[in-house]
Amino acid sequence: MSEKELKNLDNLSNGYTTKKLCRIDNLKTGMKLGKDVVSIDSSFLLAEGTTITRAHIKHLKALKLNSVYVVDSPCCRSEQALSNFEKKYEKIMVSLKLAFEHVRIFNEVPLAQMQELVDFSINPMIETRGILECLRKIQKQDCYTYRHSLNVAIIAGIIGKWCKYQGRELADLILAGLLHDIGKVQVPVYILNKPARLTDGEMQEIRKHPEYGYKLLKELAVPQKVKMAVLQHHERKDGSGYPKGRTGQEICDYAAIIAVADVYDAMTTTRVYRSKQTPLLAAEVLLEQMYSQLDPYVCNTFLTYLKNSCIGASVRLSDGQLAWIIHIGQQKVCRPIVRTADGQLINLELQRNLELLEFI
Repeated sequence: MSEKELKNLDNLSNGYTTKKLCRIDNLKTGMKLGKDVVSIDSSFLLAEGTTITRAHIKHLKALKLNSVYVVDSPCCRSEQALSNFEKKYEKIMVSLKLAFEHVRIFNEVPLAQMQELVDFSINPMIETRGILECLRKIQKQDCYTYRHSLNVAIIAGIIGKWCKYQGRELADLILAGLLHDIGKVQVPVYILNKPARLTDGEMQEIRKHPEYGYKLLKELAVPQKVKMAVLQHHERKDGSGYPKGRTGQEICDYAAIIAVADVYDAMTTTRVYRSKQTPLLAAEVLLEQMYSQLDPYVCNTFLTYLKNSCIGASVRLSDGQLAWIIHIGQQKVCRPIVRTADGQLINLELQRNLELLEFI
């Protein structure tokens, strides 16, 4: 990409964001300055694009400034909106834990409770603006199985919505996402939480969870596609999946969607045996698998949504610099074009000595 094209792209990215006046008392760490800050006597203080820290806020208050301009973009969700999302999410988590424990103790799925969660809590949550960013920012390391089930339900709902699913069809897809790992309640906890490599026997046991889940649902009044999604979410188009080695059209559409949501959330969540990966690294893995193992239409749909949600996101580079994403290419998605706090444009596809280390 030429220097002129980079400049045009930077201008477009500036148009993508807006600037709003923010009172000093309302400043939050992580916000970005939308304009240079100067003191009453016109002395230069902070540059446009600076990421606000606690020290900055303390300094600005000491100078008795009233307000500054901050960047207001699709990736700059207000603290209040994020807090509201997290409260709803954690409330669902409480109910989900109780439901999973019910399955563990009584060996039966409280279907009415699960459907109520979908219809009155999770389905409406799909409409949340910037929902993937919200999921990134509220990550916790406790109760992986429950959080993963909820995340997959939400992400499957996002994909389903973009694939034009609606009404009961969309609600059933979300239910399938919520139940996709329900069979893991019958897998010994020490295997699920083991921080080291699993033995062959342990791996065989954990690979039985789709069948365990299917058996739990088999006699319930659940749509057949929901049952098949639970059974088939680890099947792959090329026959390399499990438990039956199904291929192509043998895999139901719900399972194909949940497979993509499952891979993405598993990669971008911290596990007992590894750190989380960035959303764009997960996107690159989906790109690699979309024509061999996963459904290409589902992958393309999700990747389009994901890349759009990452434009404007704050990131840290491998040299410690803070930056934000202004363009993501079609192939090397984990090496986007970023703009640093001092206004420098960096094409990570060309700057091979730098990497995108983490989203912040």
